[in-house]
Amino acid sequence: MILIDEIINTIKIEAEELIRFINYFDKETFIKALDILNETEGKIIITGIGKSGHIGKKMVATFSSTGKPSFFLHPSEALHGDLGIVSKSDTLIAISRSGESEEINLILPYFKKNGNNIISITSNPQSTLATNSNLNILYSITREACPNNLAPTTSTTLTLAIGDALAVGLMIMKDFKSDDFARFHPGGRLGRRLTLFVNDILIPKENLAILNSTNCSMEEILIALSSNGLGIVFFTDDFECFQGIITDGDIRRLLKDHKNMFFELNVEDFINRNPIKINAELKATEALKLMEERQKPLNVLPVMDDFGKIKGIIRLHELYKLLN
Repeated sequence: MILIDEIINTIKIEAEELIRFINYFDKETFIKALDILNETEGKIIITGIGKSGHIGKKMVATFSSTGKPSFFLHPSEALHGDLGIVSKSDTLIAISRSGESEEINLILPYFKKNGNNIISITSNPQSTLATNSNLNILYSITREACPNNLAPTTSTTLTLAIGDALAVGLMIMKDFKSDDFARFHPGGRLGRRLTLFVNDILIPKENLAILNSTNCSMEEILIALSSNGLGIVFFTDDFECFQGIITDGDIRRLLKDHKNMFFELNVEDFINRNPIKINAELKATEALKLMEERQKPLNVLPVMDDFGKIKGIIRLHELYKLLN
C-alpha cells in the first residue's frame, strides 16, 4: 500500500538523519556545552517558538527529572515580563532551526547584557542566534520527512535527540544513579519500581503461622497452614531463632509420598532448613527478580532482618500488582 510505504519512509528518513548527525556533529562543541551546563549554578532556561518550543518543553522535563533544575521560557511571554525569572547564574538554551526567529532574537540582548551563557541549537551557523551565542550546536538535515518538505519533522526529531544526548551527558558527569532518579519520580509504576523496598510491602511476622519445631505435631501444622491463607508455616526453636519452613506445596508432596504414615512424620523429616530468603532492606524489584528467575517461580519468600530473625513474607502476586 502507498500509505504504508510513506509511513515507513517517514521513519526511515528520520532514522537516516540521526545516523548522519553522528558522523558530522562537532564533538568538541558538545563537550563544551556539557561543561557549561554542568557548571551552571542556577537554572537551565530553554526557549523556542512553535514546534521548537514543544521540543524545548520536553528537554526541560528531562533535565529537571535528572537533577538539573530547568525552566521553559516562552519568548513572547519573556518580552512581557517573564524575563523576571532569569538570574545571572542561569544558562539559556535557545532552539531555532533558522536561527532567525524574531521572538527569540529580541530577547538575546537581555541575556547577553545579564551575563548569561547562551547555547544555541540551529542549522544556520551564520544566523543572528548562532553568532550571538557563546556556543552553537549545529545540525543540518537533507530534508524534512513531511511529503512537502515543510512541516518540522526530521528537524524536531534531531533536536530532541540532541537534548536527550545533553541530558544523558550531564547524568554521567554528575554520576546520577537510579536512587537519585527515584527521588524525582515517586509516583506511578516507575516510582514504585524505584522506591519500594521489601520492608514496605511485606506481610509482618505478627500475621504469620509460627510453630516451635521441637514439639509440634502434623495436626498442628495443618491447622497453622489453614489459619491465615498464606500457605507457609515458619519453625523456630525455644529461643525464637529461625529453624525452617514448610509450605502447602510441601504438604501435598508429603501426602502423595507418605500416604499411609503421613501423621506419623516428624518435623525433622520434612522441614526446609535452607529456604531462599531475602533481606527486608532490599528493593522490591530485586525480590521479584529472585522469585521469577527460578524454573518454577516462588509464590512466597521469607523475609529476614539483619540478625537472621523472621520479619515477614512477601508474595509473588502482590509484587506483580505493585510493579507490573
